[in-house]
Amino acid sequence: MFYDSNINIINFLQKPNNEYKYKKLEKSVIFWNHYQYLINAVSDMFTYENLPKEIRPEFLEFFLNSEGGAGFGKAGSDKFVVCVGGRAGNVDPYGIGTYFTGAYPSDSYGRGTLTGSIDKDVVFIQNNQTATPDPYIWKFAEQLTEIDVSLDVLIKNSRLAKVPIADTEQAKTAIEDAYKKIYTGVSVAVINKKPLEKMLNENTASYEMVDFTDVSSTDRIQHLLKAKEDIYRMFHLIYGHGTSGGYKLAQESKDEVNSNNGISFIYPNIKLKWRKKGVEQINEIFGLDISVDYSESWRIEHDEVLATSDDNVSRETIEENVSRETIEENVKKGESENV
Repeated sequence: MFYDSNINIINFLQKPNNEYKYKKLEKSVIFWNHYQYLINAVSDMFTYENLPKEIRPEFLEFFLNSEGGAGFGKAGSDKFVVCVGGRAGNVDPYGIGTYFTGAYPSDSYGRGTLTGSIDKDVVFIQNNQTATPDPYIWKFAEQLTEIDVSLDVLIKNSRLAKVPIADTEQAKTAIEDAYKKIYTGVSVAVINKKPLEKMLNENTASYEMVDFTDVSSTDRIQHLLKAKEDIYRMFHLIYGHGTSGGYKLAQESKDEVNSNNGISFIYPNIKLKWRKKGVEQINEIFGLDISVDYSESWRIEHDEVLATSDDNVSRETIEENVSRETIEENVKKGESENV
């Protein structure tokens, strides 16, 4: 999604909750619900320290993930801004503009523009090495939306719904009234001119019934739910949380399955690399002391999957130590009892 200015992004992020709260779940609303979850999850991947107080990290991450890059510079003499914009002006040997022009929505100076030479007046922070948005967020939001719509239709169409065919308007009204009472738990009796003995011996219903739904379709709901689970798994796998255990083959060991989870940090490491590069340039040009790293949930997963920190012990090691200690305690206890 590309915006002409930051103002549109601000409006998008700050839409009143009641706009969707009581609205019928149309397809567009379902899509935005999924998109908001996914963009929030990805935007929480990194944490920043010592950012200028006027810079909000959630907007910085939103700009990077949705636009592919953002400009960081000064608005006025003492305030910093971060905004989306374009690289223009004279190009470098690779055809990329060396001048940044962007617009910020509002501050004490009012609406304005951020312009200047890149790496001198403005630092262009990239989302990845190609300075492109994350396409996965939109793709997965679209897929999850289609599954939810299919689930909604399937659930409604698989309800047991017997529709009686009435001969007259009066009979139709009587049947509808009877259904209303039945659904509220009230016993219903109807008048029939046939003798009771004859009615009890007949197997045919008084009214012809039509099936507008197929109850057996409920079996397919589990397949849609599994597909939804798989899409969430693929999304989180791309963004650093390996969950390949759900696909373990019979001939694979647990260690072999877990070792494949290292793939999940290829793209997150790319994103972190370019954020660190941008922060280093900001610190050098503006004399700041900003730092960026994985947030807690990603740091724990990163250290465990890639075993990059001596301070963190893997879950398997902890389980093995606990199991060993338990065995040793039981052995000692048994020896003392024998004595």
